[in-house]
Amino acid sequence: MWVCGNSESDQNVVKSKASAIVFHPSGPPGWGLSEGPTTLPCKKNTIKKPKTIKPRKSFDNLDNRLGNRTGNAGILRFGTWNIRTLYKPGSLQCVLKEINRYNVTVGLQEISWPGSGNLKSENMTVFFSGKNNGKHENGVGFVIKSSVSRLVKKFEPINDRICYIVLTGKTFDTVIVNCYAPTETADCELKDLFYDDLDRVLDNIPRESIKIVVGDFNAQVGRENIFKPIVGKESLHQESNNNGMRLIAQIKGW
Repeated sequence: MWVCGNSESDQNVVKSKASAIVFHPSGPPGWGLSEGPTTLPCKKNTIKKPKTIKPRKSFDNLDNRLGNRTGNAGILRFGTWNIRTLYKPGSLQCVLKEINRYNVTVGLQEISWPGSGNLKSENMTVFFSGKNNGKHENGVGFVIKSSVSRLVKKFEPINDRICYIVLTGKTFDTVIVNCYAPTETADCELKDLFYDDLDRVLDNIPRESIKIVVGDFNAQVGRENIFKPIVGKESLHQESNNNGMRLIAQIKGW
């Protein structure tokens, strides 16, 4: 602490650990001086509020809890499952129980239901697309929970191997295409027909919509160096089979 004045006696230095007081002598008007003790200002300790963490937004800015376990807004949990068949007693209840346990929206393959349409069961809706000749073969579809069903803008059954569903978003619609490709031993003509239908479906979807293709392509995609720019390094198989080559060629065209 310092005591300041005009005379030598006023310029004594006083040390103190508690506080500092400065005495200013009086002077002519305009000097800006004052009489009496003046306490030095103390710094205020300001406490900053912690930043609030906003929940993540999904790819299409959906504005509700789309089957999300944690309840974060705008998260869409989606999966795909080849269930072999739903044409058995109790198979539908078993599948719905598992889907409800994982709390997801699922694309199904090999449903084995003829015709097309939708079926409500418990808190879920099953959309399906099968053969028109009454045979219980192939078949694709979706299982959607009631919390997501209000966002379903359109369900389009193409045939027993391809269907798609349109979900309404804030900015863009999301189109999820579900596929079940012919097996490796199937005729080449059947494989060509499947990929021609898939190309036509994707071309007819509006360009501004978000496209997601899921399903069972019955393909083995290998780790060949020539395919690494498309497939990457994490493929399960070492070599690609015929269906795998077709799938890679199809992806390159997209």
